[in-house]
Amino acid sequence: MGKKKIAVIGSGISGLGTAYLLSYSHDHEVHLFEKNNRFGGHSNTISVSLNGTEFKIDTGFIVYNDNNYRNFSSLLNHLSIKSKWSDMSLGFSFNQGRFEYACDNLDKIFSQRRNILNGSFLKCLLEILRFNREAPKFLDSGKLSSLSLRDFLKIYRYSSYFRDHFILPMAGAIWSTSLERVLDFPAEDFE
Repeated sequence: MGKKKIAVIGSGISGLGTAYLLSYSHDHEVHLFEKNNRFGGHSNTISVSLNGTEFKIDTGFIVYNDNNYRNFSSLLNHLSIKSKWSDMSLGFSFNQGRFEYACDNLDKIFSQRRNILNGSFLKCLLEILRFNREAPKFLDSGKLSSLSLRDFLKIYRYSSYFRDHFILPMAGAIWSTSLERVLDFPAEDFE
């Protein structure tokens, strides 16, 4: 009996990992198909020149953790690739810089000083504190098991400002996905 021919479509981490692991079997003939002229899926490093200095910028997958990327972590361990701890922060710029902040410290949260008097912004900060306080309790109680993020935000009365100016940009950055798709993610994924 001949080898089983297997086509793997896409050379993102899932495609590359799958093709790699399937290639271990002598019963499989693995073919990897990619529409782009490079491997890596949405992960891509580009060169940017600024004031005569060239910088390498990652435009996709930037950071991971063992809890949310268990299979990827297992693959790295299998390949004896060591991970490196990384400090993370969230920064957000909207409408070509008309609205922006970062979450490192108060100076960066209020990097646009006018936000000190912005009631919606201040309310959003309180909602962030509420979210960080309530979400673990909801997760432990099982209340999130059948809710999408969209439903969670609606049922627990989080404002559209909180949704659009905090939770969606944060989640979109973490999971490198569109903001609309993030709303359909299971709420329990936001642990």
